[in-house]
Formats: sequence, structure tokens, C-alpha cells
Amino acid sequence: MNKKITLLAGFLFCFVSYVMGQEITISGQVKDQQGLPLPGVSVRVKNSNLGVSTESNGTFKLKAKADAILTFSFIGFKAIEEPVNNRTTLTITLSEDDNKLNEVIVVGYGTTTKKDLTTAVVSVSSKDLENQPITNPLQAIQEEPPGFRFLHNLANQAQV
Repeated sequence: MNKKITLLAGFLFCFVSYVMGQEITISGQVKDQQGLPLPGVSVRVKNSNLGVSTESNGTFKLKAKADAILTFSFIGFKAIEEPVNNRTTLTITLSEDDNKLNEVIVVGYGTTTKKDLTTAVVSVSSKDLENQPITNPLQAIQEEPPGFRFLHNLANQAQV
């Protein structure tokens, strides 16, 4: 009798471990507070290297364990963690994080934070462009920004 109980307990333990360790397909949509879909949101399984980005309509699909925790992050929004709890469909709403949005600087080939920026920065505002004879947007970015000539001459003098 004890052998049967031990065998049954071992079988149940293995079955529960197998069921909990199985991967399920999780799909869903990520929206902002106004209900608009957010494309490009990073959806990652916590403590793993599994992850995807949301499509143009804010949808995502990935495989993860039924007890996994998903992390949702996007520039300008607060990152959140959502436990899957055996659900196959999730709808996530991200809230804006104004503080982080002010710290991000877009450079020609990526982004950086203001504290990590070590080079000279020239900004171009709409006021700089409004009195220029521009017929299309490409001409606007071909013009030299204010202060550019000064920085260019300063860099040339430093090389001499």
C-alpha cells in the first residue's frame, strides 16, 4: 500500500511539474491611456532572453511558461510587469512617464540620455526655419543649423 501511495505521489509531482513547465502561446495588445495602440513596445519574459516587439497595431505574440512574468517597456512610458497566470490573451495599458521623456536625446543614429552626452549639440527649432525659402522638408535639414559654422571652425582650430 505504501508503495502505491509513494508511486502516486511521485506521478502527481511529475505531472504538476510537467504542466507548470509547459510553454503556452501568449498574445495581446499594448495601448496607451487614450486606448491607442503602441507599436514597438518591448515585451520580454522576465529573467530570460525571450522577447518580441509589438506590431504597428500594438499586438504581440510569444511563447512562454504559464507562470512567467512579462515586462512591457517603451520610451516615454512607465515599464510594468504582468504575471501570465495561465492566461493566453493580455491587454496592457501603459501610462506616460514625463520625467524620462525629458531625459532622452535623439542623435543621428540612436538615443542617449542627457547625462551621458559628451559632445556639442546644436538644435534646430521651427523659428530657425520659418523665414527660409524651403519648398520641401529635405531642404530644411540640408541647411546649416545656427552655430554650426562656429563649432566647425572651432574644431578645425583644435586640430591644427
